[in-house]
Amino acid sequence: MPEVCGFCSSQVSRTNPGLKCQGRCSKYYHSKCAKLPPGFNDLPADSGILWLCKQCISQPQAKTTDIEGPPPFVKELMMEMDLMHNDMNDMKKQQDEVFKSLNFYGDKLDEFHKQMEDVRKYLHQIDNLKEEVAVVKNECTSLKAELEYMQQLSRNNNIEICGVVERNGENLINVVQNISNVVGFDFRSQDIDNIHRVRHFSNNSNPKMPKNIVVKFTTGAKKAECMDAIRKGENKKSQLPNNEFPVYVNENFSPYYKALFRISREFCRLKGYKLCKLR
Repeated sequence: MPEVCGFCSSQVSRTNPGLKCQGRCSKYYHSKCAKLPPGFNDLPADSGILWLCKQCISQPQAKTTDIEGPPPFVKELMMEMDLMHNDMNDMKKQQDEVFKSLNFYGDKLDEFHKQMEDVRKYLHQIDNLKEEVAVVKNECTSLKAELEYMQQLSRNNNIEICGVVERNGENLINVVQNISNVVGFDFRSQDIDNIHRVRHFSNNSNPKMPKNIVVKFTTGAKKAECMDAIRKGENKKSQLPNNEFPVYVNENFSPYYKALFRISREFCRLKGYKLCKLR
């Protein structure tokens, strides 16, 4: 049944269109009769705009429940907007957490850079200390070599006699005299500046072996003369009367040169060399 205008009672058609009131009357009205703005009648049905006639607007008994709600797509759009709003709130919270984390790690990075600067300073100090240690080490090596040389230099007039049995009240000068008689060395007591016994250099020595005798001559020439006579006298060996050990006479070396001499002798023994000299 064709709809008619609620104002002029003429038919509403395509050529003379109208708009339906969304109030209680639900009547159609021509655009001209309702004095609608131009183009208002051309709005699509799902635009979500609700239009009421003057009568429905002026009726006090009119209720909002009698008015249709928004179209479904508007409800879906509103729901989607609510979801988007919630998502945006979540994203904002996550963004805040990210900013907090960035600020935290930024502070940590600054602290790390400061620590690295301190480390660089310490490394520079370590490099300086290494240079100082190298200098001190070289100085110590030089001083050690000089000390070893001075210790040996102080023994240049000395000989060391091994294997002479210790006796109470012994006269060490007589021991040197007996050895001199065996090897043919012209010896006088005035040629000796000092004479005494010393403990063995190595802790692994035979405990039954007597302490060695160190003889210091007044001159290096007299000491050299004595060593020449001993070398000619059966290769520095002699058997003293009433002495159970063979007697050996050597240069009196400092501890460093004694250790070097022992290593040299062991090397000669392993290689089968007959002679080992340390000068």
